Amino acid sequence: MSLSDFYVLSTIGEEDLSNKPNRLITGVSSYTKVLKVKRKVDEQNYALKKINIKELDEKERTAAANEVRILASLRHPNLICFKETFLTEDSSSLW
Repeated sequence: MSLSDFYVLSTIGEEDLSNKPNRLITGVSSYTKVLKVKRKVDEQNYALKKINIKELDEKERTAAANEVRILASLRHPNLICFKETFLTEDSSSLW
């Protein structure tokens, strides 16, 4: 899987959500971005988090890998499930 398998619909977290209750507020930083995407094969919407691992030090890369493991292991009816992770072809971003 790669980013080309998705249509990018919007960036999540850049608009002001402070007056919208019950909305998930996701952080956008210089190292991460969350996109709302639609997968081309099934037309389903997903949240796709990009982590610029090339700019991270070793401790931060370990934390990012741990986050992926934790998200993949979570199972709860009130949580959206984790689907998969992939690296960009140049290995600079974890999706």
